[in-house]
Amino acid sequence: MIRALRSSFFRFFSTGLFIKSLIFSVILAFFQIFRTCTEELGLLPFQQPRYINNTFIMMNMLSLLYVVPFGIAIFASIHTGSDIQFRSINNKIATGVSRTSIFFSDLIVTVLTAEFSILLQMVIFYLYARFVPVKSNISLSGVIINSTLCIMVICAAFSAVYVLLQIFSSNKLLALIITLLIIPALIVSTQLMESKLNEPYRLYQYEEDENGEAKVTGWTVNPNYIGGTPRTILKFVYDTSPYSFYFLESDKVSLKTETEAAGIVFLAATALGVLSINKKEYP
Repeated sequence: MIRALRSSFFRFFSTGLFIKSLIFSVILAFFQIFRTCTEELGLLPFQQPRYINNTFIMMNMLSLLYVVPFGIAIFASIHTGSDIQFRSINNKIATGVSRTSIFFSDLIVTVLTAEFSILLQMVIFYLYARFVPVKSNISLSGVIINSTLCIMVICAAFSAVYVLLQIFSSNKLLALIITLLIIPALIVSTQLMESKLNEPYRLYQYEEDENGEAKVTGWTVNPNYIGGTPRTILKFVYDTSPYSFYFLESDKVSLKTETEAAGIVFLAATALGVLSINKKEYP
């Protein structure tokens, strides 16, 4: 395992991925700040905010779930995908490094890169909110800490899935396309589930009276309403999505369900990754 980790970290630093990841995280953080200030706060470009509180940090944190996974997908493609597509993995196997160690070493580097990117951007968000506005009211509350930990676990789950796809596909471009489609698919599916859950149980029938005002004359059961066990399952899946409407509410202290779901995905993807790399041949 030590040999595999040394090899993985050597490629991480020697290929310039560390510097590129650092630059990407800094640029991304300032881009998110710029977007939040102009679109959410309604400020002119580069205008100094008059007042900022924890809501500003929460808005930027939420945006991380939409952009960081894309960066992780590209990183996994460059770091793991290139190693597999160019068959460098065979050299490691030939020297006696176990396939399981190779998978875990790449997974560890990918996860650490993702977590480092999140923490670095959080530091930039905090420093900006603390020192740039004319006045600020910033504190590391339990909501921010819990939300940050939840985002880190979710991004770790994305990392495991992306490394798994690179290992399984053996074609880094194909795996990259699939991984980049995962996030839009999750967003769209979450929106579809939300629209299904918002369907009312009753559909009221209206008629106009002599004064032209609408009056309820009866109601029928909405055929699009989902109830019973299917609704319970759909609601559970919706609640575990990081792209649901209620994720990262300002008054939400615990994100236990989302964190547990991401942890399960991480463990499942890791198990499948170990199985895949031990079964697959790389001619």
